[in-house]
Amino acid sequence: ALNAVAFLLAGFAFWRLRGDYTTAPAKTDKPSGSIRADIREGAAWAMRHRVVRLLIALSGIASVAYMIPFSYLVLYAQKELGLDGTGYGLLLAFSALGGLLGSFIATRLRKRIGYGWSIVAALATGAVSFAVISLTTDIVVVAIALAVYIAHAVVWNIMATTVRQRATPDAMMGRVGSLGGFVGLIGLALGAGAGGLLASALGYRTPFAIAGAVFAAAAILCLVSIRSLHEWEDNEAHARPAVSGTARNPA
Repeated sequence: ALNAVAFLLAGFAFWRLRGDYTTAPAKTDKPSGSIRADIREGAAWAMRHRVVRLLIALSGIASVAYMIPFSYLVLYAQKELGLDGTGYGLLLAFSALGGLLGSFIATRLRKRIGYGWSIVAALATGAVSFAVISLTTDIVVVAIALAVYIAHAVVWNIMATTVRQRATPDAMMGRVGSLGGFVGLIGLALGAGAGGLLASALGYRTPFAIAGAVFAAAAILCLVSIRSLHEWEDNEAHARPAVSGTARNPA
């Protein structure tokens, strides 16, 4: 019933939207080729663009790190925290508050330190959150750490998606977005498999530390490439029109 009400409210909000949020068709003199050729062209373009290439790589790495512990999270809650079904649901409900926090601070963080440093900070926060969970079974500490983790995930997604969409031409948007989604799905699959194997071999807490290390590696990779992100931000700031608030400006 709750889901039905939520869908009805979402439909009403969509119906109340005013204005045209579609983008103009991309102008191209080249006829559309096969789907395989389009995918190959999009992948080639993404691999040539330093910032987009970085974000796609980070997406894959972050997906692996996320799925390592979340693939067996319910078992962790039962075996390590001693929670039943109700307790597990309350744990997830509390952690979801981190999503509200992340959406609240994302724009403010970007305005204060920029996209590049925001992404580094988000990935580092994910690493710290998982490291904390690996060190304790205190339910309150774990709940707070999970909420902070969800906040990091929201900030990361907002920043990475915004940069990728702004850096990608309209003609390549679908192809590059599909490539990023595909890499993310591969990361989720690898993380799920690794999470199950690690939990079976090392217990339910150690994989959190390993996932935190993967997030730390992603943060370091972004830090090493921070100059490319800064250069893109500078170019974007000079090229951005005076009028803001367009459909491609979510953050």
